[in-house]
Amino acid sequence: MKKVLISIFLCVLSISVFAQSVIVLKDNASLRTDNGKGGTVYAMEILSGIKMELLSPAPVKKDLVTSKEITPDISFYHVKYQGKEYYIRESEATVGSSVGVIIENSVLFTYPTLDSFRNAYLEPGTIISCGKTVESKGLSFMEIEFYDTTAWTKRTRYILKEGYSTNSADIDAIQLVQKVL
Repeated sequence: MKKVLISIFLCVLSISVFAQSVIVLKDNASLRTDNGKGGTVYAMEILSGIKMELLSPAPVKKDLVTSKEITPDISFYHVKYQGKEYYIRESEATVGSSVGVIIENSVLFTYPTLDSFRNAYLEPGTIISCGKTVESKGLSFMEIEFYDTTAWTKRTRYILKEGYSTNSADIDAIQLVQKVL
C-alpha cells in the first residue's frame, strides 16, 4: 500500500513540476492549430494577459501557414486553452506564473540599476509577465517581460517595483478595454 501511495505522490509531483503557464503578452495574438503537414493555421485571436497551460517543455518549430505564404521554422509554444490544443508564437507570449499590468508610466532599465536607464517607458495598461525582484542600492526592481509593439517581439527589462498591479480586477479592466477597441 505504501508503494502505491508513494507512486501516486511522485506522479502528482512530476505533473505539478511541469505544469507551467504561458502568458499572452501581445494583444490580439493568434492562436493556431496544427494543419497535419508540419505547419500551423489561424484558429482565433486572444487577448493579452490570458494564461494557458504549457503542453511541451520547450518551444517547437513549425511552419506558419497563411493564405498568402508559408514561413518555415517559426518557434511556437504548444498550449492548451479552453480544453483545446493550440500553438502561439514564442515572440508573442512567455512562460510565467504571474500576470501584471502597468498602472503608471514605468521607466525601463536594462539591468536592475539606475545607471542602465533606457530612454523608454511602458504606459499604463501594458500587460506584463512579472519576474523576480532584485534589490539594488536601496531600490526594488522587478524583472518583467512585455510585448514591444515597435519591434514585434517580447522584451525583458526591469522596472521600479511600484509601477504595476497584479490585481485580477485591473487585468480584467484592461482586457475589457482591449475587447472594445
